[in-house]
Amino acid sequence: MAVPFVDLKSQYLSIKEEIDDTVRSVVMSSSSQSTVEILMITTATEYRGRGFGVKLLSMLDDDLGKRGIQVCLARVREDNAHAMAMYKTIGYHEIGSVTFNGSQ
Repeated sequence: MAVPFVDLKSQYLSIKEEIDDTVRSVVMSSSSQSTVEILMITTATEYRGRGFGVKLLSMLDDDLGKRGIQVCLARVREDNAHAMAMYKTIGYHEIGSVTFNGSQ
């Protein structure tokens, strides 16, 4: 069962995928009135590749749509092929790149 947790004071949204008392995947985001930034998404190693991350991002997108938020940003390292593929699977696309201390 996915358990949403919203802290309205700080405008953070956290959704965790919990089955049989085991947390399998978590996404955390920060929002303003018009934009959300995904701060972190992680899936327990033994559950990766089973669609939990895609499911949570889809839930996040559904929640954002209900709140009228149309922009969701995520920063992903270019060498993180799994994350890039996951975001593309649900319709995210690259809008640019940023270089930090000589690496992207």
